[in-house]
Amino acid sequence: MRVVTPDARSWEEYWSHVYNRLERTIGWIFMSIGAILVTSYGVYSLVAKFLLRSDIPLVVRLGIVALVVGFCTLLISVLRERIFMARMDKYERIKR
Repeated sequence: MRVVTPDARSWEEYWSHVYNRLERTIGWIFMSIGAILVTSYGVYSLVAKFLLRSDIPLVVRLGIVALVVGFCTLLISVLRERIFMARMDKYERIKR
């Protein structure tokens, strides 16, 4: 066996991939924080302006809450699955 030392181009590609991953990770973190803040404000506004009104029947209010919670749960589940599956893609290096 012999040790092969990578050339300068390989090192440049390696470091550019590291920087790209760091940038994407930071981008995902900020996007997640923004989505959480906007969603929280939306939920607060929904509760404060719509669900506390007594002129709307309770069944309608509960139905809207169920729809919003179900949609958010499904959205988060699909996004989480896509993110984790993208990391484990077997065919990532295959050129199409």
